[in-house]
Amino acid sequence: MPICRLSSLRLGCTGALAALALAALLLSAAPPVQAQEAQPQPETQRFQDWTVACFDVQGQRRCRMVQNVGNGEGATVMQVSIILLPDGRAGLIFRVPLGTWLPENFRFSIDGGQDVQVPFVRCLPPPDNCVVEIGLNDQTLSQMRAGTRINARFYDPQRRPVDANVSLLGFTAAFNALSQ
Repeated sequence: MPICRLSSLRLGCTGALAALALAALLLSAAPPVQAQEAQPQPETQRFQDWTVACFDVQGQRRCRMVQNVGNGEGATVMQVSIILLPDGRAGLIFRVPLGTWLPENFRFSIDGGQDVQVPFVRCLPPPDNCVVEIGLNDQTLSQMRAGTRINARFYDPQRRPVDANVSLLGFTAAFNALSQ
């Protein structure tokens, strides 16, 4: 499954990942909060297992698809986001807990297909996490639209595997809403 095959685009993988990182940074930025004002809540719309959240960042409306992934015991072990990059392509962002064993790359597959290994981009102090960012091509987006789940694996601080399943139920409807 090619992930960052951008030969038909002017940006190479490095440029695409830099654009993804910038977009993720802008999406994680909140407007300045004054002492008397509460931080505005995003507008949200639910599409089965996905939520599209939209909010203002520096006077511009920004939206992302989000799914929090649990471990079956009620704890969230990963957050998955889809954003649109400035050039209109989609970016996939996985956020996993601080303390994740980084030398083992993050791995994922769609419906048990080809396993893709991706290095972690960075770890940020709380409330953020360790981040994996991937520029999505049309083939991968098509697989996600037709699929039922993303199987993901990363490693905890004791180097034990943490397996997480991301539901793709509602993915197509949420992505269509994100793209509008």
